[in-house]
Amino acid sequence: MTCGACAAGIKYSLERMEGVQSANVIFKGMSQEGEVEVKYDRKKVSKEQIRKKIETLGYNVGKDAEKKMKIEILYFDGCPTYKLVEKWLNELREEEGFQFELELINVDSDEKAVQLKFTGSPTVRVNGEELFPPSPEAPYARTCRMFCWNGKMHGAPPREMLHQKISALIKHS
Repeated sequence: MTCGACAAGIKYSLERMEGVQSANVIFKGMSQEGEVEVKYDRKKVSKEQIRKKIETLGYNVGKDAEKKMKIEILYFDGCPTYKLVEKWLNELREEEGFQFELELINVDSDEKAVQLKFTGSPTVRVNGEELFPPSPEAPYARTCRMFCWNGKMHGAPPREMLHQKISALIKHS
């Protein structure tokens, strides 16, 4: 990609594909590289079809196109809320086409809680970083966590809260 017109051409072509809801193409100047963010219906178009469309326009799709996040849900047995977080993350992956690896980590001892810096269940980490950092004073312990969202307390981060945070991470990755 060598100019803003190239970016506009890619955007135009992608947005005319069946199942593509929107495309954002960013030209990165002298590097002749760009980024493409596509929101699409996975039931109507695949990521591979989108990739091929860009390639038929004469552009290389780099290996960075498959960037994946690793999301970990840390929990302890007896905590029912981690299952909600797992369900909501899987729904977001399916509905939004988010690309991430999901791992469940059972914190089954106090020693493991300290080792993993676990401040309660559920804890959601993205690439090793807390998605919802606790207060610095929070002890490492196998206990339940609470999340404040829209002025209300929840035993798990609400689906909308997860969506907002993960969307922002994907947009800025």
